[in-house]
Amino acid sequence: MNFLKIILISLICFITLNGCRKLGCPASTNDDLVTSPYQDPVWHPDGNILGFNHQVINGIGSDKCDNKSYASFYPDSSGFWLINKDGTNMRRVTTFPLSTPAWSPDGKWIAFSNGGVIYKMPFDGVNFDTTNIIALTDANSNHFYPTWSPTGDSVYYDTNENTPEHTDFYFIWKMAADGSGQSDITDTTGARRPFCTSDNQILHFRYPKGSQQMQVFIMDANGNNVRQVTDNPMDFTYTYYFGYFNSRVFYEGFNIYSCNTDGSNTKEVVANSSQGFSISKDGTIAYVNFDNNHVDKTHGTIWLTDINGNSPKPLTYNIY
Repeated sequence: MNFLKIILISLICFITLNGCRKLGCPASTNDDLVTSPYQDPVWHPDGNILGFNHQVINGIGSDKCDNKSYASFYPDSSGFWLINKDGTNMRRVTTFPLSTPAWSPDGKWIAFSNGGVIYKMPFDGVNFDTTNIIALTDANSNHFYPTWSPTGDSVYYDTNENTPEHTDFYFIWKMAADGSGQSDITDTTGARRPFCTSDNQILHFRYPKGSQQMQVFIMDANGNNVRQVTDNPMDFTYTYYFGYFNSRVFYEGFNIYSCNTDGSNTKEVVANSSQGFSISKDGTIAYVNFDNNHVDKTHGTIWLTDINGNSPKPLTYNIY
């Protein structure tokens, strides 16, 4: 093949495939994402134990077409795991994952969703009592994203219960810690993915009036005094993690950002975070260092950094 033909093929490749993919390789799609071995890190209130969903890698492969690395997993390894803050004693404590887990303020319960139902499960400081899992909501509607009030007497969550027919609206509801007294605290515009702050405000996502891009909002514990926090060009539809520390809001949108409650002084704290993060009582951020493209010994694992994003280091590793 002469030089002119090489140039011509390269030009055609660039124009038609947006960046010189290898001949014969299909174009990637937004759904073509690598699975992370770690998800949903959440600090126990004492700050010494971290919980997370995890499945163990048994090998790494790569795709020559999309330049991504893919992990395969041991099928019997999935579940909720714990690890000490110093990286010791990593162990699986349930044989099933806990979707969007949230510890009670006293650390004696963990709330989570499974199949659209919100549950709570006791924790004695070492083990979970899987024989005493309590359903807090019914299965007649979808209920997700539990979060505890600072006193532990209430749980907030989002649900499509009682929403208008033929709509996909979700609203934020509140219930007592035993599941009683369930009530809607949001207005007719809908809201999703609540996170209760240490000063009893509710961070959440909703669409600003006239906008198709979901943004961060905050309201009081009764659903009043709603204020928009962010006005970013990024749509947060596919993210759902919040944090709050020293009166600053933290949120994840493929990176972790922080800002004041009025949206000012926005800073990027952590890059390549898309699987959740959690802030301990001393300001240590646990996050999954993952960019949806690569998995190796330290990517797709849990990392720790301080509240400003300084000195990041891996807490867990993929061993394969």
